[in-house]
Amino acid sequence: MNAVLEVRDLTVAVGAGRQPPVPVVRGVDLTLRRGEVLGLVGESGTGKTLTALSLLGLAPPDARVAGSVRLLGEELLGLPERELARLRGRRIAMVFQDPLHAFTPVRRVGDQLAEAVRIHQRPRPRRESALRRAVELLDFVGVPEPSRAARAYPHQLSGGMLQRAVIAMAMANGPDVLVADEPTSALDVTVQAQVLDALADARRETGAALLLVTHDLGVVAGTADRVAVLYAGRVVETGPVEAVLTRPRMPYTVGLVGSVPRADARVPLTPIPGTAPPPGTVGPGCAFAPRCPLAQPECETADIPLLGVDSPSRAGLAGPASHEAACRRIPVVIHRTATGLFPPGGAAADVGGVRSGPGAADAGGRHAEPGAASIDASGRRDGPSAASADTGGRHAGPGTSAADAGGRWAGPGGTSADAGARHAGPGAASIDASWKWAGPGGASTDASGRRDGPDTSPTDAGGRHAGPGTSPADAGGRWAGPGGASAVVRGKHAGPGEARGVHRSASTAPGERPSAPGKGPTTPGERPAPPGDGRHVPDERPSTAGKAPTAPGEPPAPPSKRPATPGQGHITPGGRHALPGEGRAGTHPGHALPSAPQPAPFPLSRPGPVTPEVVLRVSGLAKTYVPVSGRRRRERAVRAVEEVDLEVCRGETLALVGESGAGKSTALMEIVSLAAPEAGTVEILGQDVARLSRRTARLLRGAVQIVPQDPMSSLDPRMPVGDIVAEPLYARRVPRDVVAARIPRLLAQVGLDPADAERYPHRFSGGQRQRVAIARALAVDPALLLLDEPVSALDVSVQAQILDLLLRLKRELGPAYLLVSHDLAVVRQIADRVCVMYAGRVVETGPVAEVFGGPRHPYARALLSAVPLPDPVAERARRRIVLPGEPPAGAPLVAGCRFRPRCPVAAALPAARRLRCETEIPRQSQVTPAGNHTVACHFPHRGLPWEQTRTDRGTTGRPWSEPPDRPPVR
Repeated sequence: MNAVLEVRDLTVAVGAGRQPPVPVVRGVDLTLRRGEVLGLVGESGTGKTLTALSLLGLAPPDARVAGSVRLLGEELLGLPERELARLRGRRIAMVFQDPLHAFTPVRRVGDQLAEAVRIHQRPRPRRESALRRAVELLDFVGVPEPSRAARAYPHQLSGGMLQRAVIAMAMANGPDVLVADEPTSALDVTVQAQVLDALADARRETGAALLLVTHDLGVVAGTADRVAVLYAGRVVETGPVEAVLTRPRMPYTVGLVGSVPRADARVPLTPIPGTAPPPGTVGPGCAFAPRCPLAQPECETADIPLLGVDSPSRAGLAGPASHEAACRRIPVVIHRTATGLFPPGGAAADVGGVRSGPGAADAGGRHAEPGAASIDASGRRDGPSAASADTGGRHAGPGTSAADAGGRWAGPGGTSADAGARHAGPGAASIDASWKWAGPGGASTDASGRRDGPDTSPTDAGGRHAGPGTSPADAGGRWAGPGGASAVVRGKHAGPGEARGVHRSASTAPGERPSAPGKGPTTPGERPAPPGDGRHVPDERPSTAGKAPTAPGEPPAPPSKRPATPGQGHITPGGRHALPGEGRAGTHPGHALPSAPQPAPFPLSRPGPVTPEVVLRVSGLAKTYVPVSGRRRRERAVRAVEEVDLEVCRGETLALVGESGAGKSTALMEIVSLAAPEAGTVEILGQDVARLSRRTARLLRGAVQIVPQDPMSSLDPRMPVGDIVAEPLYARRVPRDVVAARIPRLLAQVGLDPADAERYPHRFSGGQRQRVAIARALAVDPALLLLDEPVSALDVSVQAQILDLLLRLKRELGPAYLLVSHDLAVVRQIADRVCVMYAGRVVETGPVAEVFGGPRHPYARALLSAVPLPDPVAERARRRIVLPGEPPAGAPLVAGCRFRPRCPVAAALPAARRLRCETEIPRQSQVTPAGNHTVACHFPHRGLPWEQTRTDRGTTGRPWSEPPDRPPVR
């Protein structure tokens, strides 16, 4: 059998104080053969790390470990601590998740590596010899300047260099088994490629077997031979990596693989509903049954052993090629895809006679999943983003306005207007005397029953068509904005989420020809184009079939759009875009903001698509960090951002990508500060932030909101969630009764229970806390949402839920997103355009499909080649570009091109041509006829996919050539 590590029926129970021990790991069986790589995957809390620690006897002191762990036939469980210390590092070694905590902070890195050599090798080498061996190990794993790194302290090395130093320590004594716990979880993709290279080198050098614990299925696809999927402390599926990841037979594995975004294509994600059960809450039967769309009553009564997928008898196959799954419904799973089991967007799945999943009905016929509408036996439909109709015909679903049988129309926020009055209070829809409804999202119904809005495009009396999200024009040609505001000044309309067009307003001069705000009516099966797009695309919105009908004579239920904010979505007398919170007609004259210079409006006769509204424009942005003390401070200054140009339109997502230290978060902080930048300009909604008065800055503050990377660091632990979400509204002096009505809708809008408003942040999971942060950002109805690594610390299933939520909110509310991320697969899933940054500069910009399909800059090509794919066949067929050196974070900038010291193109150029890279900073130039794809490179690629270009092949320090000592990782 040639097994070096055998784990049988491993159980680990952890106690807390006087509480009885809670089982966390429940009967895990693993077999690791010599030279093999076994991947251990699963969500957080499934017991992966605790299993790995128990193999080396490093479980917490209060943990009770039982079962059997045999290393080369020797039982490890029950050995005295002295015997275990003798085996650790020599026979079995571990690469920890956080390398900074694996080293002693007050000792040099080289001394700690030399100590590991001297402890385990006999005869014991002298200290000088051990230090030389430490430098050799650092050089072997690819640490730049190994002699200097050996003399450094742990905090002086970057994360990637420190992780490679941990790998060097683990391989120092040639162990038989290496255990790597999330070795690449907090690293950039380029550094991740270097670490995976180092792990592969260490395994080849020592012949060790590798147990790889990770949540990154792409890393497993490219590295592992076999994989074991862990759920609730048990192995639920195991087998060859290609079989498990491409033909999963356990519903949990199907959902897990379907939740992973891909960098090579935009695919519908299939987040698994619910969360993994906490330790100690799992009863008899399958632990996944509460979340499984195929669960049957017998699944909850008895444990299910691993059954052979490929054997007709389901008895299992012997040997490493066996594929086993702990599921009774394997014959059904074989014929289902991930989208069939876990439909994207919360649709219900009817699989094998079992209807479940988000939005599914339970036995009582009521849909009760968060974010999904529900229907009870009386036909009432309620739930987030869905109007509700009871037997009386009243519509009162969260996130929608409601009308009762008496004809009163209650807007979001609980206010209502009858037919004889026009109401435009905070968060309320409005009705004028002609029964025209003009509320959030612009849907309207006049006395003739005509409905205008996102579901049926609004038309004026002449039958002209207006785009989606726009406010409707009545028979007199007046254009009503959200909350009842009308556009003036030559008909320029700039409401939230609405296209800017030219149309006839109430103040149109006599004899002036009115113009429709958009194109002509759409054909059946089409929906209007997004704001500023000027084209029609097939209708991809969910069908309205099955929604509760309205009572006769009542106006249809408005769509779930964002509520009107006082003073938002109108044009000021100066013709500029109104700021959030700025008053409309009837406010104090002294409250009007000074109008910014505006370009001349389009002539009424100009044809073609409407111009998209620019929410954010950044030109020449720069930021330098100067040390606060010390000699030659100016010479040690760090240029974090340099000449950055960005532009984000309404309803668009722009992503900033790059390695750590590229300047992404610095640019984000410069934008959200609303302060005058060191150099360049920042304009938000047409307002230059360097010229804002205190009042104008306060009004503009609500238009820009940020979702931080770590939501727990931004949520006050002493405040309940309801108060946290309400805080921005109170800062804008919104009445308390309006706030009280808005908080439940906001929580429901992000998929939380309104009852969660009374809970504190520490009682939520990571994904739920991120939803709270998003709800708080949406509270003031921003025009621009800044997303700083919003899913970087989440499991793939929770990450898929948050990405699905962000996409849905953009469709419904229409804000612009500026996304900062190092995960290019996430960028491919959610972004429209992408900016690649390196050393504070933008090196390539363009539509996501163009940049990902044919990157032109060598750095962008290296980034994309390093992103792992969750498909073993595709991943192992790719060529990876491993960049030499480290990102220049905090280092003095070189002359000429910033990427030149690591560029494989510059390294292969003749000296005469390379001189241009050394002396001249490349400027942005257009590389496509459309002009929307630019690159800052003197010698850009031709635009072929990087897999088709032989000259991209390379390894550290040897671009485009086969090194003599080892082949490149394919």
